[in-house]
Amino acid sequence: MEVKTSATTTTPGLDRWENAMERKAYLRSIGNAGAADIKRNISTRGANIGRAWPPLAWREGGQRLRDAGTLAQSIHPEVSGDSAMVVAVKQSKGVNIAAVQHFGARIKITPRMRAYLHHIGKHLKRSKTHIVIPPTEFMTFSKRFERELPMILAQEFKS
Repeated sequence: MEVKTSATTTTPGLDRWENAMERKAYLRSIGNAGAADIKRNISTRGANIGRAWPPLAWREGGQRLRDAGTLAQSIHPEVSGDSAMVVAVKQSKGVNIAAVQHFGARIKITPRMRAYLHHIGKHLKRSKTHIVIPPTEFMTFSKRFERELPMILAQEFKS
């Protein structure tokens, strides 16, 4: 197939394709900038969004959302239709870990979990039936990102 273009004539299908590709690139840039901002929330321990997270209560020296680094690695942009979004897809045994960390959770302690915690030196009272994971909001855009996004895009797409 041959496509011919000139300064005076254009191919309508090609124009639509070029516009779609430009729109995808634009949306991809928005997604990339958003993913970088979300990852900055993790690296600054919430200070980036004005919500500094308290230290972990159950493990001395542990850092919320940062110990293994796999949650931050799972954050990426996705483009679908005319939308750009930032997603975190860290899963463990069918549970979305990103959602649990962001919104918090109340988890029932099973006998197997109690045995594992005992094995690693975390002894629970018999009366304790649930573990509460407090919310750690990190999938939130910073005010800085919202202010700078138009400048980032203008710089990237200037002619």
